[in-house]
Amino acid sequence: MPAFSGTTDELEHPMELLAHGVPLWLIVKVFGHDEMFWLRQEQRLGRNSIVGTTVQTPEAFPEHLAADEHHAHWRVEKGYIATTAAKGCLLGVALIDQASDKSLTEASGVFQKEVISLDPSYKPETVNTGRMKAFRKWFESKPWSQSISEMTAKLWKRSSQYRQAFKHDDCYHSSNQVDRLMNRMTRLMYSGRGLHGNHTASERRLRGWALMVNFVPYAHRSNVQRAHRCPAHQLSNKCYSENWLENLLVSASMNGKSWV
Repeated sequence: MPAFSGTTDELEHPMELLAHGVPLWLIVKVFGHDEMFWLRQEQRLGRNSIVGTTVQTPEAFPEHLAADEHHAHWRVEKGYIATTAAKGCLLGVALIDQASDKSLTEASGVFQKEVISLDPSYKPETVNTGRMKAFRKWFESKPWSQSISEMTAKLWKRSSQYRQAFKHDDCYHSSNQVDRLMNRMTRLMYSGRGLHGNHTASERRLRGWALMVNFVPYAHRSNVQRAHRCPAHQLSNKCYSENWLENLLVSASMNGKSWV
């Protein structure tokens, strides 16, 4: 493990529990050390490239993406976690202090930078953001003048133009792809009562947690043999070790650029 803080055999099981949102105090009670020890384990993993660690071959880059923002308590204030996902994997998480278009665009730049460092020619065919639905829900909850209401009514009637996206058979027609992963993020936020560090520390914890989610083993199914061990394995069809934490660290070698 980074900083010679332990071996993958020692930390495999407690880190798996952390990936599932088990509170730090409970990890300390069962496995020892203190809360900062386990928090730093997550943060150290967050230094790695999420895209480079998860996407192990150029052919594994997803053609379709889903993106949204998750609300979070951050140092008592409200924060937002810009999230990008595809094929069951988290490919981008960035912590921002407001959900404006400008902030979300800047946050997505972190994901884009990691992608470009691996494959400058990569461009997804579609990106499902789900923001129009959220905007309409917010708009209809407020009182507006008649002129503004009439203008937006015309916007809702142009739904036929939005159906262009459905011409892509394999694209994400709903936000479920990212919502399912953000549901797990909700459990993480609840167990720790939000994020308490500065921007760098909090975002690195989120990034480390995202990598663990991508590599932590699937739950066992009775009498069903899975072809893949975890979401990252299913995405790239690469698995270097039976130990999921060791597999993550090997995948992150050279900061996720081993195949470039």
